[in-house]
Amino acid sequence: MYKFDIRIFPEIYFAHMHRTSVKKWTLGHIEGLVEIAYVKKGAVKLVNTATKEKTYVPENAVFIIDHSIPYEIQNLSDEHIHYTAAFYINEKIQKTSRPVNDKGLNVYFPESKVLTANTSAIFSAIQSLTHPCSEIHTAALLMRIFDALSEQTLLENSFENPICLKAKKVISQRLHEKISVSDIAQMLNISNEHLSRVFSKNEKITLTDYINSQKLNRVREILFVSDMTLENAGHCVGFDDVKYLSRLFKKKYGTTPREYIKSIKSTEKFEEDKL
Repeated sequence: MYKFDIRIFPEIYFAHMHRTSVKKWTLGHIEGLVEIAYVKKGAVKLVNTATKEKTYVPENAVFIIDHSIPYEIQNLSDEHIHYTAAFYINEKIQKTSRPVNDKGLNVYFPESKVLTANTSAIFSAIQSLTHPCSEIHTAALLMRIFDALSEQTLLENSFENPICLKAKKVISQRLHEKISVSDIAQMLNISNEHLSRVFSKNEKITLTDYINSQKLNRVREILFVSDMTLENAGHCVGFDDVKYLSRLFKKKYGTTPREYIKSIKSTEKFEEDKL
């Protein structure tokens, strides 16, 4: 994990929302540029093209990368959205094994172990990693970053129904559990019928189908980055019936889980053989 030993924080290089359906892209090589990104939708895999080191970053997590290192970002979903900001670091970025012992948001540093930070998100994570003499400068910069990113969030969500937003938040937070329309309705203190009607009208998909779609996306991500069986991957998102899960998977992706895993492994082997 990185430690920023900075006395005067530099200017922001960019701060924006990035939305794409492209499956992979490479980062430009810029010495001294560090990027902080919050993954709102669609997990990604970060691949160091020099060392082949891979880091899986799920939704609702942050990754921090050094642009002097060659990275390819692989989109694991149909659509990916992240909010990102980058800034120059004048001094050398150092590696440190000093842990951050807060709990909450996952922060991923490629080629390092996963650490957790306070739910105040990036601010707390980065602040805890900086040298004490630079914390005020860190706070000032990150407040500017959050200002830029929050404007994008407000713009994107301003036309979305609040009930749908709350339902999606519940699903995201409880994706690892068995969760039904009635469970969500109870949490939101509204009737099943009203919730289902509002969600279908605004999202053009039933709430049950949306829940299954999110769970299937997570299962596919797990299969993509691990050797976990379909049954165990299903347990991670609250599916106990592996046959039912397999039918849903084939209906959504047009292939069986076994065929999907086989295609992933053959593709990765092909890419390795080319190098």
